[in-house]
Amino acid sequence: MSQPTFCCPGYVCSENTIQLQSCGEGYFCPPQSIEKIKCNDLTVCEERTTEQEKYGVILLVFFFFLFFFVFATLFSHFTELRDANFQRAIKTASAKRYRELDELKGNGGQSDLKISTTDVKDSKNATGPDAQPTFTIDFKELEYTLPDGLTIMQGVSGRFGVGRLCAVMGPSGAGKSTLFNLITGKAKRTNGQLYINHKPEELFKYKRLIGFVPQDDVMLRDMTVTDVLTFSARRRLPSTYTSKQCEEVVAKIVAELEIGHVAESIIGDERKRGISGGQRKRVNIGMELVAKPSLLFLDEPTTGLDASTALDLCQTLKRLCRKDSLTAAAIIHSPSPKTFATFDDFCLLGKGGRMIYFGPVTEAYDYFALLGFSCPSESNPADFYLEVSLGKVQSSDARLRDMHWSALFTLWHAHEEAKDAHPSDKALYLEAMSKAFDAVGNSTNTRIKDKTKVAEEAKKIAAAAANEEKAKCCHPKCRRCWTTFTKSLYTFYKHAVYDTYMYWFAKGDGVCPELGMYLFNILTCGCVLKPTRRLPPVYVIFWLCLKRAFKQVYGNIWDFMQEQVLHVGLGLFLAASANQLVYIGRVEPDVCEVLAPAQMRGPCTQPIRDGYTGTANFMCFAIGFAGIAVGSTTFGAEKTVFYRHVSTGLDVVPYFFAKIVNDLPRMFIASVIVTFLMQAQFYSVGDTGKILGVTIGLYWTSFSQGYFLSTIVDYMSVPLWGVVFTMFWCLIFSGINIRLTERSNQPGFVQLLFQMSPPRWAIEAFYINEMSFYADYLDISARLSYFQYSLDNYNIDIGAMFYIGLFWQGASLMLLKLVGRNRMK
Repeated sequence: MSQPTFCCPGYVCSENTIQLQSCGEGYFCPPQSIEKIKCNDLTVCEERTTEQEKYGVILLVFFFFLFFFVFATLFSHFTELRDANFQRAIKTASAKRYRELDELKGNGGQSDLKISTTDVKDSKNATGPDAQPTFTIDFKELEYTLPDGLTIMQGVSGRFGVGRLCAVMGPSGAGKSTLFNLITGKAKRTNGQLYINHKPEELFKYKRLIGFVPQDDVMLRDMTVTDVLTFSARRRLPSTYTSKQCEEVVAKIVAELEIGHVAESIIGDERKRGISGGQRKRVNIGMELVAKPSLLFLDEPTTGLDASTALDLCQTLKRLCRKDSLTAAAIIHSPSPKTFATFDDFCLLGKGGRMIYFGPVTEAYDYFALLGFSCPSESNPADFYLEVSLGKVQSSDARLRDMHWSALFTLWHAHEEAKDAHPSDKALYLEAMSKAFDAVGNSTNTRIKDKTKVAEEAKKIAAAAANEEKAKCCHPKCRRCWTTFTKSLYTFYKHAVYDTYMYWFAKGDGVCPELGMYLFNILTCGCVLKPTRRLPPVYVIFWLCLKRAFKQVYGNIWDFMQEQVLHVGLGLFLAASANQLVYIGRVEPDVCEVLAPAQMRGPCTQPIRDGYTGTANFMCFAIGFAGIAVGSTTFGAEKTVFYRHVSTGLDVVPYFFAKIVNDLPRMFIASVIVTFLMQAQFYSVGDTGKILGVTIGLYWTSFSQGYFLSTIVDYMSVPLWGVVFTMFWCLIFSGINIRLTERSNQPGFVQLLFQMSPPRWAIEAFYINEMSFYADYLDISARLSYFQYSLDNYNIDIGAMFYIGLFWQGASLMLLKLVGRNRMK
């Protein structure tokens, strides 16, 4: 008795099951074929073959990599030509600098340019779009109190003058960084007034003319010195500057900082060797100097440098202050005597943010000697003054010998009053200071006499309070419990309501006012609010960011090839999983009823073999993992650099879209590699171009999800979160484990998650592409209904993945604007 069977692999059978014909050369015939399938142009098919030999595909991938290698070589060649031109500009700038130094030495050996008070420009008369005003910054009685009531700065006054370099020193917790934040407007002062060129004004409106050098060397470590400085210059110099003028500015700063010999070296980090730490500090400063600021703040620029390098760096800064009429202040720790003498002014803050001294470095010795703190000749003046601020040095004046270090604040205040009252009469000034010494001495003696008595009284009060609290503690309405509850309620209100409201709606700093002002500037093209410096337009910023991103990703051919190894391995794994993949339909109903027992007739109605959904789901897994891991590097790997650029005026929108556009070739190349390598062992009877479309859609959505995750979690944790994220979509909302027919019973938000799931659409697109071939001679309607798929949904599936990617990109853009806003000020 004969048994029914499917048409043999490598043969084609007639529909009446009478004729059996060999599959000819140039065609391939999977099992149960009723017609021959013509092989593609890049494949080879021998007699009675069941699959295409895809030698041409491998050759195509090889030529693709060859083309990219040639392109990268040409790009490297043009980069070398550009670098050669820049080196000539550096040599010209260096020669000019040496001539100026020689002329200065010939005029009496003076290496410093003189700056008079008449050189100070009025900022009100220099607010044009390309103006370069100079700033004299006066701050009076600055005070800053935290929301919890703790005052960390009080009564601080001083001046940062044009062409002068000021050293800001003090122990930890003295408020050195807070002083800079209050002056620049990064933090709102509680009290006090700021004067710009003797007029009450705020520095925030001159943000584009302010440079801030952070303590850490925040820059892209895989770029060259020239790339880092040129990008900063082109982005921040006035829009009227041409490319050649920007290049000249960069060359001048490179020559001044004496880093011309490493201009074409990469910055480097712990993994890749680059320039030295001292050179990196100079580049860090150069990033601000190439923008030609009028005011420069530096946070510990000499940290980690040896004494000689620190001295050289400070001398360079002082020379630039003189030459470019720059106002500069630097937080500095333990400078050498020569380095300390380089500074023009000296600001010494004490614990709690109070002023101990502010004035010329040359006058600091006389002031502290007047207080009885004469600096020994063998001591480092900077270290000696710091020890005085901590109360570790005893005054030689008997009246001040036992004083507490906090009395230094009182003495400085008395000095300021005496100086203002008797500016030209030294005798009266000394008399006033002597009275201040007597007052401090009397206060000290009183404090010492009462010290024991106060301590005893304090113990009595504490014991009485403890007894009273103990007596009340067991009462049903314990006061302490009510106090704790009230404080907790207030804390909840402050953090959950007040802080949230201030974050979103606070005037000036809130998200909504900031966003409204941003949109207003876009709609008015920036014509209503006249900036102090008109920066390059949006399309120029986009082009600059795109060029830099292109060099980051594609500039080093070997690094890029290493990234593609991931996708090559991915394609090979998918090829292995798709080996011998074919669809074998269900047994005929009549046969099933005759041969299968009643309890087996349910499975008998399903296809004998259908691995397409499993392979498609595995493809979603693999590409999801890889895409998120690679896409997270786009923004996550340079988040700190991004914060620094935004704080100096970088527009987030052109930066964001430039990075996205630069990633499009990465997505396409990865998709081509995965698709064609997968085809090596895949019995694909569908359209290869459509499989490529599915792969591109998956990379598009996974890259976008990588952008999103990198904005909300730490960059190093994104791959782990990517695994969770991908499994969430593939296991729960892919439409395989929980079929789409079952989602009607789920809540609305669950159905929305199905719609937001890339695997749900990718699996359908992949499946219907393959099943379209079998639909010509098999009844697959039951199978399509089982998954709730439709053969006409391919374009809908691809469109859905496109819009899902746009959604995650929009969320990423929003989070880039919102997350880390304090670091963008």
